[in-house]
Amino acid sequence: MAQRWLVAWTWFVCVGGLTGTLSAQEAFRFPEGRFDQAELKYIHGLPVLRVTGTPEQIGQQLAKLAVQPSPNLPQLARRVLADVGAEKTWGLITLMGGRLMKNLPSDHLAELEAVIQTSGIERNTVVFASTIADLSNGLGCSTIVVDPQRSQTGHPLFARNFEWLPTQGLVEQTLILVCQPKGKHAYVSITFVPVFGVISGMNDAGLAVTINEINVSKDNGHKLSLAGTPLLTLLRRILEECETVEQAEALLKSATRTRAASLTVCDRRGGVVLEITTKTVQRRKPIEHICLCTNQFRCDELCVDAQCWRYAKLQPLQTMDRERKLGIEDLKARLDSVHQGKYTLHAMIFEPYELRLHLAYGPGPATKRPYRTLDLKTWLSR
Repeated sequence: MAQRWLVAWTWFVCVGGLTGTLSAQEAFRFPEGRFDQAELKYIHGLPVLRVTGTPEQIGQQLAKLAVQPSPNLPQLARRVLADVGAEKTWGLITLMGGRLMKNLPSDHLAELEAVIQTSGIERNTVVFASTIADLSNGLGCSTIVVDPQRSQTGHPLFARNFEWLPTQGLVEQTLILVCQPKGKHAYVSITFVPVFGVISGMNDAGLAVTINEINVSKDNGHKLSLAGTPLLTLLRRILEECETVEQAEALLKSATRTRAASLTVCDRRGGVVLEITTKTVQRRKPIEHICLCTNQFRCDELCVDAQCWRYAKLQPLQTMDRERKLGIEDLKARLDSVHQGKYTLHAMIFEPYELRLHLAYGPGPATKRPYRTLDLKTWLSR
């Protein structure tokens, strides 16, 4: 039953049955503030929240500065389902999500418990936000990694469009979260409250990672495994525990995975795409020092159908334009060429060597909005 629901919802989203609309009312804005060792403030117009300490401390800080100020998060979660005509599946989703939550690392569970207890947020809303990537599919994202040999800066560049439902009130929940967990790598995550796993992020070692969801694989490893670690938690573990592409790949291979996805991973030397299912992890290397990823597997072992208009539009970077070196403005233009209108909520470029982030967000397409630049060296330091 669960797998049939997953396939049906995935199909509905991918064929364009999204009905979300953006509110004309005044947009929510996170209030600046301090609590304990944490601070939320605006830098170049971007809401940046820095949290630090033990799991319990981080959970309390998130609750006070991000969750409590946010307007009616349980209602927002249900609107996401309503926008795909799946509001009646709330009970099933939270039941399955609750099973997946048992597979979280103990420190992440302690953090989320502190969020719930401190903020008073409905538990099922946190369950939904923590496991939605495992139980559904977004519209589709696009990533580009430029290795040093093709970069105008002489260092890697990592560009990303993030597409999702333009549900009323969602994009206003965008937050740049800088997390400094005790005894682990500090990292930045471009997220939505109350999603505290990682969708797109980079750590203090210059390791960046993003996720592209996949619907089907040749090895049939796309089917949901309730024994796995939720995907956004796996990405967070990569940033907390790893420094290189090789270490990230080893962590993924050692983990029990919930479903199929492509992870684009880039360190200070360059990047790869790691195509994962519940059964295998395959590495896809750059072509002409460029890695591209949309929402299809491309390794021979996993590929079923490689056709994608976004990939085709980006592919000349690996073929016709092989001698050209690319800079930040080039990548902004490439991201704009493959935006998906109102569904493109975030557009970003990571500079892993320099620990720098360029981010545009807002009602889509975000690629038409101004990019703001954050120098993360200071924020990611202890």
